[in-house]
Amino acid sequence: MRVQRGRAVNSVRAAGVPRHAEKPTATLAGAPLAPTARAAPVAAEVVTLRDSAVWDAPFANVLMRRVMDHYVRQTWTSPEDVETYFRKNQFDPATTRIICWRDVAVGWLSLRWSADEVFVDHVHIHPAFQGRGIGSVVLRRVLAEARARGLATRLQVLRVNPAARLYMRLGFRVHAETVTHFSMEVPAPAASATGNGCRPGTGDAGPRELAAQYPDVPLFVILKMDVQRRGLRMTTAALDAVQGPEYNYGRSYVLYGQGEAAPRYAPGPLLLRDGTSVLALADAGGRNPYTVDRIDDRFVLFDGDAYVDDVDFTSRPAYYGKRTRRGVPMESIASARPQRLDINPYRFCHFWEGGNQCKYCAYFTDVKAQERCADGRVAREVDLEDVYDTVREALQEPGRFSQVMLTSGADYRGERTFDFEVDRHIATLQAIGRNFRTRRFASQLIGCAYDQTQLRRLHAETGLTAYCPDIEVWDARLFEWICPGKAKWPGRDGWIRSALDAVDIFGPGNVYTNAVAGVELARPHGFATEDEALASHVEGCEFFARHGIVYLSLVWIPWRGSQFANQAQPSLRFYVRLIRELRAIRKAHGLLARNDDYRHCGNHGDSDLERLEVAA
Repeated sequence: MRVQRGRAVNSVRAAGVPRHAEKPTATLAGAPLAPTARAAPVAAEVVTLRDSAVWDAPFANVLMRRVMDHYVRQTWTSPEDVETYFRKNQFDPATTRIICWRDVAVGWLSLRWSADEVFVDHVHIHPAFQGRGIGSVVLRRVLAEARARGLATRLQVLRVNPAARLYMRLGFRVHAETVTHFSMEVPAPAASATGNGCRPGTGDAGPRELAAQYPDVPLFVILKMDVQRRGLRMTTAALDAVQGPEYNYGRSYVLYGQGEAAPRYAPGPLLLRDGTSVLALADAGGRNPYTVDRIDDRFVLFDGDAYVDDVDFTSRPAYYGKRTRRGVPMESIASARPQRLDINPYRFCHFWEGGNQCKYCAYFTDVKAQERCADGRVAREVDLEDVYDTVREALQEPGRFSQVMLTSGADYRGERTFDFEVDRHIATLQAIGRNFRTRRFASQLIGCAYDQTQLRRLHAETGLTAYCPDIEVWDARLFEWICPGKAKWPGRDGWIRSALDAVDIFGPGNVYTNAVAGVELARPHGFATEDEALASHVEGCEFFARHGIVYLSLVWIPWRGSQFANQAQPSLRFYVRLIRELRAIRKAHGLLARNDDYRHCGNHGDSDLERLEVAA
């Protein structure tokens, strides 16, 4: 049957480049330096790039205005238009690197990487250092990296800006123009469209082709990972259909690419036809998202214009729309997965202080959310009585929930590292436990790397049954780069030791750790090949499995708001190969992911494979 539908909404750009923390250098944006007369070209080795940070904003914005003011005023005569240009082109630390000459900051470069191109948003050199070839050195490096990755390089330049001549010398050609701009590009060295946002050169295939090549991995599991990886968009008809009480989860969903942004309500997790649950968000950062449409009173999943399957969404929990005794909406206290309550008792991550957050992270801790919590406009801690009320009400729905999960932002404060966090979790678990008659209740804590004393307190003073300190990245070198906060508090060895100690307390099979699979391929410091990344995961899973710890994988999404936004993702084939390897290792050691299966979590393709074995 051929299903007709309208055009999918457009995806939205998610800007970002990989970054690596270094100490700040001297800057000279506003310095009244007199340029030398025809200074000699600089050697390429003395031109370096360092990561930017929020404190580079004055340098970058002043320099941009100094370099661009003349050309902007030639292009737009209205003062309002001039100021609009500079306001829209403000420095963004998520996409920017600082150009240095002998450790002095002399300019800045802003890039957006995607699956098929690198877009040069800005390259500005201080006038005192122009004419020395610094800009050429930087752009040649960008072009070389783009060629190595099979990508086109594109930019826009004001028609009146003589920098266009430099770009022409470097190989750029005009492919479009407007009244104000030239659009220029250096094409990809070969056909680089790999489809679905995968890494160029991986030879990726779609879900059905991979299901045929790997018959032990069901099509629905592969489809789940691809939807997670690429994201999910909804047509207006589909959104209209989830606004009612059956599906409305209350979270804001914004339609992009359809005129004015309009806030709508979002549904819960997607359900595939075999009951597989999928946590997939709109505009998460993946390329070429799937689309859900509403046709003949059915939700239908499309890949472009191609029909994939009929789908559904998890029904709205009965406690949604109700309030606690203090008048707080219960869905703001606990969110719901298919059969699990998720509670976040502390909505602030201290790793973000000083830029120590994990570079892939935008989970409830994006910059704006951090700022709102930091100045008190949004409460960091939830009220314990609100937690008690919400769990009590949620449990009134027969057969709906079979587990409670806690997670929160990292808080390393206290006499012992993480004491404040542990105290908070104990109090929250005790409030939850008042709803149960038994000493223990099905529960999981995704927390930080606690020491033995803290772990014993959690076990003795609460009804907690499972503990999960997420290692995120197994490779030691990449752990330091990608997870700088975890590398400091308390270090990679501390995270591993916490998981090992917890086995003695909670028991084998009740301790978990998650890895953000694919992030170890992030540029510029990640592995060069998917085979290297796969080998690293196999090594990590084998290590933990020998000690009774369940090692699970998550699909890496280059979230908007993260430092890795808009990077190219691994191929779908990589994830299929990975879940087969991880499940085989855990099976050999007699481990099952009972706390993170399809009913409770919906995030892990490898635990979905266990569902088939348990059913058999």
